[in-house]
Amino acid sequence: MADKLIIAGTIKEALQARCPDAVFLAGGTEINRLNSSVAAGTLISLKKIGKLHGIRKDGDKVWIGACTTFQEAVESPDVPVWFREACRLMASRTKRNMATVGGNTAILRDDSYLVPALLAARAIVVYTEKSGKNEECCVCRYLDMRKAGKLGDALILRIGIDPDRKVLLKRYANTAMSHSVMNLAYGFDPDGKGISIGAALKNTGLFKLRSAEELIAADPEVSEETIMEWARKFEAKIPTDMFGSEEYKRYLLGTTIVKFIADARKEVLA
Repeated sequence: MADKLIIAGTIKEALQARCPDAVFLAGGTEINRLNSSVAAGTLISLKKIGKLHGIRKDGDKVWIGACTTFQEAVESPDVPVWFREACRLMASRTKRNMATVGGNTAILRDDSYLVPALLAARAIVVYTEKSGKNEECCVCRYLDMRKAGKLGDALILRIGIDPDRKVLLKRYANTAMSHSVMNLAYGFDPDGKGISIGAALKNTGLFKLRSAEELIAADPEVSEETIMEWARKFEAKIPTDMFGSEEYKRYLLGTTIVKFIADARKEVLA
């Protein structure tokens, strides 16, 4: 359990305070949830760093500061509807007033409300490390690097999204307040092309479903049977647990993508 709190006033101060036993503290929802199991002796609060807050339009992107809360995003007219819907998947307004966009992205929970939507949206992550140099990559690349054990000291500065991109969302859970069994998101350009699919599968992981994307790109009229067969063979190790059997989860994965495809076609034709 942490016994030291550093309140950083600038990004530079936050980076300089980073050490092996320190973690960044944004909204605090994860630290409060995990409590004594957090393996850190020092918390570095980011709350007072003004550059990490706010939402702004710049060119063809909407930029959302890492310390922007879910509730601030929900209430912003500059944020696309799908992003607000993803934030509303966090049913508790109290938590939405605490949880931050950067924190929820960085923690990479396998029941993430936001990461599947960002993957589907082909969102951009701007981050920095101790060198102080800003780096930029897509959320997919960020996820891959984190899975490879890289970017452990990275601090997310902001998220960039294309307001014209379409994203469809689906969440499976026992109740609005319980952990998600599965969060899925399906993104596409206004012309129906550029398909990306993001998934958070509880007790399995976070994924960009590249193999499913390739099937759809190769055949825009891909059949339901083909998608269901893909879901049955999807390479992830999906456990049978308290949230359901492996077979049932694969069924949900397949049928949801089938519905996404149909709904996207209707939206493009509308």
